[in-house]
Amino acid sequence: MGYELIIAEKNELVDATLKHMYQGRKTGYYYTCDTDNKRIMATNGHMMTLLDPEEYDPTLKTWSLLTIPWVNHKPRKKPDPSKAAQFKVLLELIAGADSIIHAGDADDEGQLIVDEILQYAKWTGKVKRVYITDNTDGGVKKAYANLIDNNLKITDGYAAEARSIADKNFGYMMTRLYTCLAKEQGFSGVLNVGRVQTALRGLVVRRDREFEAHSKAYYYTVTGLFNIDNVSFNANYQVNPIADPVDDKNRIIDKDFANNLVSKITGKPAKILSISTVKKQTLPPLPFNKAEITSAAAKKFKVKLDVIDKTLEDLRLVHELITYGRSDSRYLSDEIFADSPLRLESVAANSSELAGIIAKTDTTIKSKAFNNELCSVHHGIIPTQKLADISKLSTIERNMYLFIAQSFIAQFLPNHQYDQTNLTLEVESHKFTASSKLVTVNGWKDVFAEIDVEESELDEEADSSGLQSISNGSVGLCNKGTTNNKETKPRPRYTVPTLVKDINNIAKYVKDEKIKKLLIEKDKDNPDINSSIGTPATQNGIIKECFANGFLVEDAKGNIISTPICRDLHDILSEQFTMPDLTALWYEQQKLIAAGKLTVSEFTADVFEFLGKEIAKVKADGIKLNIEMIPCPKCGKALRRQDGKFGWWWGCSGYPVCDSKYKDKDGKPVLVEAEKPVATGEKCPQCKTGDIVIKSGKFGEMKACNQYPKCKYIEQKPKSDKPQAEVTGEICPECSSPMLKRKSKDGTKEFLGCSAFPKCKHIKWQ
Repeated sequence: MGYELIIAEKNELVDATLKHMYQGRKTGYYYTCDTDNKRIMATNGHMMTLLDPEEYDPTLKTWSLLTIPWVNHKPRKKPDPSKAAQFKVLLELIAGADSIIHAGDADDEGQLIVDEILQYAKWTGKVKRVYITDNTDGGVKKAYANLIDNNLKITDGYAAEARSIADKNFGYMMTRLYTCLAKEQGFSGVLNVGRVQTALRGLVVRRDREFEAHSKAYYYTVTGLFNIDNVSFNANYQVNPIADPVDDKNRIIDKDFANNLVSKITGKPAKILSISTVKKQTLPPLPFNKAEITSAAAKKFKVKLDVIDKTLEDLRLVHELITYGRSDSRYLSDEIFADSPLRLESVAANSSELAGIIAKTDTTIKSKAFNNELCSVHHGIIPTQKLADISKLSTIERNMYLFIAQSFIAQFLPNHQYDQTNLTLEVESHKFTASSKLVTVNGWKDVFAEIDVEESELDEEADSSGLQSISNGSVGLCNKGTTNNKETKPRPRYTVPTLVKDINNIAKYVKDEKIKKLLIEKDKDNPDINSSIGTPATQNGIIKECFANGFLVEDAKGNIISTPICRDLHDILSEQFTMPDLTALWYEQQKLIAAGKLTVSEFTADVFEFLGKEIAKVKADGIKLNIEMIPCPKCGKALRRQDGKFGWWWGCSGYPVCDSKYKDKDGKPVLVEAEKPVATGEKCPQCKTGDIVIKSGKFGEMKACNQYPKCKYIEQKPKSDKPQAEVTGEICPECSSPMLKRKSKDGTKEFLGCSAFPKCKHIKWQ
């Protein structure tokens, strides 16, 4: 007799199952539940990966135009080498099981992660499907009480598989195509092309060009200072778009008109035409999801994406202070509402600065965040019930924990309430308007006053106080009119926060109504995302990759700017690549796959046909990059800049026929051929066969074996007798610079210090 095996996608689901359903003991990579005769193991993401092109055909290992496009091989998968040990254990568990419960995430990717393992293991037995969207006691028990046949959902996994096959072949082929063509023109890097990253870069390029093309122009507003019923206030001129000289945004563009209007109203009687006061309120902002916390933290704390990602992971896995940090949902379950008092108590115990405001919360208040129907696979990011000394956290860890806690606390405070008074008056037949706001209940803003409140309904053009005491029909005086000169501004360049927001709401930039509709429909089941490209779990990584590959840079002000090669590549690519069109069109096909109306092979055949036509067209038309080609002094072919073990250097694109090499200085080749190694007459002490020669390296002259790279022996003189600081993998939480391992002055203690010292003086004692 065997056992029932539960295969979960994440450790959190294993932990929730063990906490609320079965008692188990850890046995290596899995848990054994003796009483219930069950085994439970997590995959922690994909354990299978698609084969690379060269694994189908060894000739594809070399990048060449001659091998693009390659044939549509039947997709095959292999176990992920990095998870070999875990995978072996899981296969053994599958072999010994009587039945299996599939506990992947409740999306198409989660369906595929477990299904592809079972397919590889050639499992033919029963498989039941469980959807755990709430890790609380009630949520977990309810999920296991409602198991369904996995075959009912297996086509969802097919849709995810089709997308991964299409993405991989599209990215590989198009990247190789454009890179090979670019190298013929002297480009030394890689021109990465991908469904998501190319569309993302397209956003930045178009915004940059819009910003740079903007021409200064001016418009004018007119404000009057009025006194009515002994109340002095400012009111703004209400533009008449028919009679007044205005631009396409109904802004006055004639300075003389504005000045004449000021002269006309100054010192003249004014009469109130209408005045009313309405009670308004703003609801607390929803808890964070991954996109929102990324955007907000980048803006508020001025930290890089990798710092945000690492901080979220450490807060969850190391400190256990927050829930799953890659969630795409901002909603919470009713089960979380029930245990919220305990959660708030824990936060109050952890944070003395929040304890006071938590004492004012009302846990009977149920904000709009608590909605079982809208709560998706993972709920919003909130604090856990873990007690901890948060003073021991790094600065950024503490700040982000408090930030997340604040958003949760806000759900149990009253709505922000105010009286808004709006009036319209007339002076010399011209209408002016004014508004005032009187806060009656500050509510959730006591804890989260800095948050961007999208629900604000107050007219920001004028905010005068004391208008409530003015009577309708009252007459007063316009004491003074003022012309305000204003300069038109382009939309600002992207920053990390604004780019993250836009890639999760990309449909607004799409003109094609069909494409726009498909993008919106794609996320219809997730109220917190609207027409996204990529997923919350992958978006930050894609943005970071665009920086690392030299397509995007960040200036001193935090603006994201596309580089010349990024713009060049954008211009030579098809528009459906630089727009989110492929995401929309492929989604349409994936819907058919999930519905059982289209097979994976039929879809991939269409993709390969499309790629073949596109590649043929590009090969025929060629590409034109606006890059400076530096000819080799020896043969005239283009030199390429390359990153080597000892830094950047330049080599001839005609290699191996021409093996010229040149040093790099400030991104340009020093057009004097690199010095030939000088023989010393010594034998290499490492390999015993090579000869020791003197070479010029990044750090000056060095002795090395002439059999490099077969033998990597190097005898390099140190720059000084002073020990060099060791670079660690840790990032400074204050400024995001690398941390260095250093020793105290007396040499007795080790500590980590920021590499930006003395500008940043952050240290961490070991």
